[in-house]
Amino acid sequence: MKASYQDITSRINVPPIWWDSNGVPRYSPFHPHLLPNIYADQALHFTVKCQDCGREFAVAAQSDVQSQKDRDDLVQGIYDRKVYYGDPPSHGCVGDSMMSVPVKVINLWMRDERRRIQWGIVPVFQSRDLIPDWAKES
Repeated sequence: MKASYQDITSRINVPPIWWDSNGVPRYSPFHPHLLPNIYADQALHFTVKCQDCGREFAVAAQSDVQSQKDRDDLVQGIYDRKVYYGDPPSHGCVGDSMMSVPVKVINLWMRDERRRIQWGIVPVFQSRDLIPDWAKES
């Protein structure tokens, strides 16, 4: 279960735009440089939904494939529909303690391999379905 961060959200009159991989609410437009892993070379901005209430959230995950600190290659995860976020951002629901369901890619970002500074969007993955087989209704 992710922390609620109510000390932050209760003081700001607008809802967060997205949540980072730790469930921290973010109020600036998404960019990979705002993610907690500064060494990441892949960043996925995507939506997840709560298994209980169905509420959707824009969230992010990152991967540090180059140094193997994160062994999750987000590109492969998208192809296999095995992207992982864990529990949804805290929203006062029973689903706070249930694994969220990945829904759709907003954008996949990758860092320039040579300069390791510039990030760019990989357009081929935009709006790609992420719903895993286990979450599809029969």
